[in-house]
Amino acid sequence: MQGSHTGRVEGITTAASLLLDSGSDEHVCRQEFVKSIKPYFDGYQEKLLDIQQNELITLGKKQVPMTFGPSDDVAGTVDFVVGEVHDDILSLGKLLRMGYTFDLSNRDGMYMRKGDQCVPLYLQRNSLRVQITPHATYEAAKASRVAPV
Repeated sequence: MQGSHTGRVEGITTAASLLLDSGSDEHVCRQEFVKSIKPYFDGYQEKLLDIQQNELITLGKKQVPMTFGPSDDVAGTVDFVVGEVHDDILSLGKLLRMGYTFDLSNRDGMYMRKGDQCVPLYLQRNSLRVQITPHATYEAAKASRVAPV
């Protein structure tokens, strides 16, 4: 996997966005999400169900280093289940259990927070989303972060 001088994944020239889903038990991505990171199998395969409780085909997992927010505000690595879905999803419940809080008051914008780190959220139609930029490594994601003002 070759990255550019900024550490971004080769072939990724613009930021992407992820859907924040309160009904998803797992972070889930499409196989096409960050094509340079190949799915892997770790011996345990999560069972994914759609809203009608139909089982979805899973194709392994992907561990994706990324920065969150339009200014690469927060660096992290997300463990996704790769599945036959139509959008890339972050599980709101998993994020809450990891200590993230959400300010959706919309007075001064909507934010996802953990400690002193803050990432803006936005609505696309009626769905809550967060902007992300995939990186080649977690270290590259950390290095691209904007220093707090």
